[in-house]
Amino acid sequence: MNHRNTDHLTDGYNRMMERIKSTIDNATEDTHPTLQSAIDKAINKARKDKELTQQEAEQVASTIKHDLNDAAEHLMETNSDFTEWLKMDLDALEEKVLNLFLSVADHTRMELKQFIGNISDSTHYTNELACRGDYQCNHCNNVIHVESVSPLTSCPACKHTEFSRFHFPGH
Repeated sequence: MNHRNTDHLTDGYNRMMERIKSTIDNATEDTHPTLQSAIDKAINKARKDKELTQQEAEQVASTIKHDLNDAAEHLMETNSDFTEWLKMDLDALEEKVLNLFLSVADHTRMELKQFIGNISDSTHYTNELACRGDYQCNHCNNVIHVESVSPLTSCPACKHTEFSRFHFPGH
């Protein structure tokens, strides 16, 4: 995947997260959207505005779902703070992007719990977009760190292509 395409998908990820947050923030009690409907609306807008192709929009949506699933699982397992999950220094990530992610991910634990039930495979694969954080190779257990939303590369230790979100022990 070339650098230009990576930037294009990263921009698409950020715009879709903004739209998801906006849909949730602007909901009324009578029209409270589900997370899935907010994601579907963001996909349709990205396609309509020709920012992303159908395939790209679905790829970005899949990444967002994976990221929200990972965050929700961590929250429910550890009852900890999102910044611990992201394992980041707030200065290392634009505050706007972090706030977008946190506001969408922290919408409600109940909806996130329901959302997890819709994602059967929490495996991340090479060339799939990945959110900032640590990923462990499912073959050799090597841990790689992703600095910002970008495609995963093959494991540098064994060249395998399947990863799981890694949480350092005690976090």
